[in-house]
Amino acid sequence: KCVNQLRILYVNETEALGPVFARYLASKLWFGEQYYMQIDAHVEMADDWDLKIINELERLPGNPLISAYPPQIPSNGDRSWQTKPS
Repeated sequence: KCVNQLRILYVNETEALGPVFARYLASKLWFGEQYYMQIDAHVEMADDWDLKIINELERLPGNPLISAYPPQIPSNGDRSWQTKPS
């Protein structure tokens, strides 16, 4: 369903130059879409995360940028972090 919305850049591990360069390369995959998001591979999303972020973006003036350092997800599967008020 969403295959035409994905862009993938494969980099051999021997050519990898670290996370900063990887984020730079990922930013080059943006082609003017209304929304652009970069996340780490080890992020667990809350329910309805996409709607929440879009709602937040729409109520902010100008050309907003949302940045966050997500909390560590407990290895025991506890998802109580999802229900904490923002």
